[in-house]
Amino acid sequence: MTFYVFGAGLVGSYLGALGGAQQAMRRHAAVINERIRAVGHTISWHPESLGHLPEDGPLLVATRCHQTPWKRVRPGWLAAQNGIGQTCPVMVCFCAIDRAADGSIFHCSQQQPRLVLAKHQPMWTAAIEHWRAHGILVEEVTDVTPYQWEKAILNATLGPLCLATGKSMAKLWSENEMKSLVLEASAEGLHIAKSIGVIIPDGFIQRTISFFDQVGNHRPSIIADCGELSWLFNPLLEAADNHHLPCPALRRIAGLCSALQE
Repeated sequence: MTFYVFGAGLVGSYLGALGGAQQAMRRHAAVINERIRAVGHTISWHPESLGHLPEDGPLLVATRCHQTPWKRVRPGWLAAQNGIGQTCPVMVCFCAIDRAADGSIFHCSQQQPRLVLAKHQPMWTAAIEHWRAHGILVEEVTDVTPYQWEKAILNATLGPLCLATGKSMAKLWSENEMKSLVLEASAEGLHIAKSIGVIIPDGFIQRTISFFDQVGNHRPSIIADCGELSWLFNPLLEAADNHHLPCPALRRIAGLCSALQE
């Protein structure tokens, strides 16, 4: 056993299977039986049911932020979630995980799936080795915060527009007006992050373009559950307000989605 999975949805199943997890918990399903496509092969994943949250040991938290029992956080929890504000360490997932027509779970982007987590976490060594063996790029860094903000900004743009318009990512990205809006919002997010001392690595805008160029018709998780919106937008907009920074593109996207939360 390398770790437990709490929230074996698409991301949890993908990372659980490729990381060697043998026990997992999923809402509304006692039995988990998935096929995961890795690079060049497919894995059948049938983890044992995790009846309760363990008191110790490595636990990958892949539930949605607003459905996570944060008051029960224990040492060894690692959150593979979107957004900002988690009360346990975060592993930032630059992945586009979807379910194919045949029911299998796969990374649908041409880009290599990438995970970023903090250094010096010995209990995750075995999982990291498993992920790397299955073609996932795993980076261990001193401070995860800039990467978490990069992912949050990325997720606060095209995905919410898909939710608001009902259009696919590929369709929206092909429209000049929407593409410009996404890039303006991304630049605003970058400026907001810098204003609070979060320095996102150079090349963020180009990485954003590259990601959306290659992600195709990926269905972002926000489409399935708009409860993630507050975890994406609120930290960005609150930081902008505190520093008196205009961010019209981000506010426009947030406004388009606001009616969906009422």
